[in-house]
Amino acid sequence: MATSVVVALAVFPYGSVNDDEAIYRLQAHTLASGHLFPAAPAPAIAFRPWLAALVQHHYVLKYTPVEATVMAASHLATGSYVPGLAVTVAALVVVTWLLASELLADGREALVATVLVAFSPLVVIQSGLLLGYLTTLVLLELFVWTVVRGVRQGSGWWFVLSGLALGIAGAIRAYDALIFSAPFLVWAGARLGRRIVRPAACFMLGGLGPLVAFLAYNDMATGSPLKLPFNLQDSHDTIGFGLRRLNPTEDFHHFGPLQGLLGMGAHLLLLLIWVAGGPILIGLAVVALRRGQLHGPPLALAATAVTLPAGYLIFWGPWNAATIWGGIRLVGPFYVLPLVVVAGILGARGMSVVVRGHPHWKRWGIAAMVVVTLAATAPVVVADARYSRQDGQLTALTRTVPGPALIVLRSKPGFIMFPHYNLGQVGPLGGPVVFAAATGGKADFDLLSHFSDRIPYTMTFSGSFLPHPPHLGAQLNRLVELSGPVLDLRVQASSRVLRSKRLNLTVTAGGPVLSCGPPNSTGGWSLHLSGNGDTVCTGANGSVLAAAGPVSSIKLRYSAKSGSNDEVDIPERASAGRVSVLLPGPLAVVLGHVTPPMVVSPVGSK
Repeated sequence: MATSVVVALAVFPYGSVNDDEAIYRLQAHTLASGHLFPAAPAPAIAFRPWLAALVQHHYVLKYTPVEATVMAASHLATGSYVPGLAVTVAALVVVTWLLASELLADGREALVATVLVAFSPLVVIQSGLLLGYLTTLVLLELFVWTVVRGVRQGSGWWFVLSGLALGIAGAIRAYDALIFSAPFLVWAGARLGRRIVRPAACFMLGGLGPLVAFLAYNDMATGSPLKLPFNLQDSHDTIGFGLRRLNPTEDFHHFGPLQGLLGMGAHLLLLLIWVAGGPILIGLAVVALRRGQLHGPPLALAATAVTLPAGYLIFWGPWNAATIWGGIRLVGPFYVLPLVVVAGILGARGMSVVVRGHPHWKRWGIAAMVVVTLAATAPVVVADARYSRQDGQLTALTRTVPGPALIVLRSKPGFIMFPHYNLGQVGPLGGPVVFAAATGGKADFDLLSHFSDRIPYTMTFSGSFLPHPPHLGAQLNRLVELSGPVLDLRVQASSRVLRSKRLNLTVTAGGPVLSCGPPNSTGGWSLHLSGNGDTVCTGANGSVLAAAGPVSSIKLRYSAKSGSNDEVDIPERASAGRVSVLLPGPLAVVLGHVTPPMVVSPVGSK
């Protein structure tokens, strides 16, 4: 419990690299306020939270509210989410000891297994995060313990409890519950044989309540009990191979068997150092399998080390987390968190086997495991604390501008609370700063009109979202509206981008994507906008008519030899012979060194 409090307050005071935390926080705040879904203030499209879909006059968040209920209860009782985290970790310790005692039938081995699980770097880091992984793990362990007790004692109540535990776990992370529970359900079915009818009925009775609640929530959230909120925002965020993405504003990613292997391989490699004792513990677990004479439930537990990774080979989440986002280097390989329990329990048995044959191993072996654990944990804690404080710097930066302020985030991906945890609000709009997300179109003009009493700013980032290297630049510029019969704009690539030997700018303005070609001698391009909506782009190869007639936005995208790219959306409005655009204006405040890859400015401005 103390570890989770320290990690939450000292390592993650401003949140983590996982922006899903913001969603759980928003969901918990909504439940604590007596509502199931966050209300959508006008204009609703500008205030969509990260990973949320707009449905009528409210937002539907990606995750079911089970974990958020725990956090809401903690906040209502104590005014903080931290006690809820501590209670979850305490439950993990208790249930791990119960499970290990049941499977190993040795109190000393059970205690060792509990310590190994509790002090694994993956558990330590996750204990300070507002996420649902640890809660799911507690419920999965509770399911295993109760189903084993039920088979061994023949009492129907144990099966009722096991169905209840698995049902709630499935309401949080349905796929985890399925692929982790499979070996134990097969074992229980084989052991019970013809006596399975009554236990199965009790098991289904226990799971009925969570199932009904889960289906009812789906119906309220999506309009169908069989449609999940998880992929309501975008149906391409799902199981299977093909084109995948998190939200409609993101580029598609091809996900196939090779990507599945790479994603799960990265998680399993990281797991080698994110368990207590690192590879030593994994070696002890292997010893237990080979020489520990495991059978029955311990063997079913070992089988989950196959079913869970195999199940995730066909889901793109591990690959996304490992390669596209890369955050598992900081918050650990969370998709395989249940395998920490597998390694801890089997490793405790393997340790007993080794010590019996080599008594002197105990002192030096444990010392080596402690050293390996500390060596793995310390750099991660430092990096996580650095990133969280980066977020704190951004939060402080937003409070330095004259107000009341409206800070508009970039139109890609078009959500608040992204790409940083605190760039959004969880309650009613108000206070010195209101965050909104740009759309890149005419809706941005409506947003500024709706908040005409606030000074509008736009935020630009430079550097890495992960602290590798540990530098992030950010700046706030006044957001200004330019208007006239015609507007001439300059598109300038940064010196860093111009180092590429091949650089091309594409422009989209209400029609197909057209190429402006390479930059001119000044390292940029020019845009000519007229009041009738015509858009002309000029580069080294001459002029291109990008659009004829009124358009709502201009999308600029460069592509370089390195394969990197950047997009800029320019909201445009043309009527009555005049054209208006929204552009970053005078610099208001800056953090660190900012070098935007592309700058759009009026011709004649500096």
